[in-house]
Amino acid sequence: WDVLAAAGYAPAEVLARAITLVSHADADVREGALARVDAAGEGERGEALRALGLNPAHYPAKVLKCVGELEHTDGKVRKAAVQTLGKLPAEALAAHGAAVAAKLEDANEYVRRAAVETLGKLPAEALAAH
Repeated sequence: WDVLAAAGYAPAEVLARAITLVSHADADVREGALARVDAAGEGERGEALRALGLNPAHYPAKVLKCVGELEHTDGKVRKAAVQTLGKLPAEALAAHGAAVAAKLEDANEYVRRAAVETLGKLPAEALAAH
């Protein structure tokens, strides 16, 4: 992240890049991205999310962490992440519907069940997109 900042990227641009990597398949990339997101202030995070065309209300730091945990190697962690996203209001959950829908193909049956239960909380029109 320091390299991007040294190259002249604005803090919000660096953070926006980190946000796009919180669900990366590589655990080291995910952890680095989540660490950068955790270090950001609420204002900086909001600016970066808006730059990505995302509603900051749907992406607090804890939600970004859950999205990142959807790719964790431990099925129990993935299941917990899906269940935690399922506690979001429907509008916020809909913003993460694609990430949760991807867990319908998870190798772990408990993760798949959690994904079905979580997606069942979405209105039909939001589900149709997935």
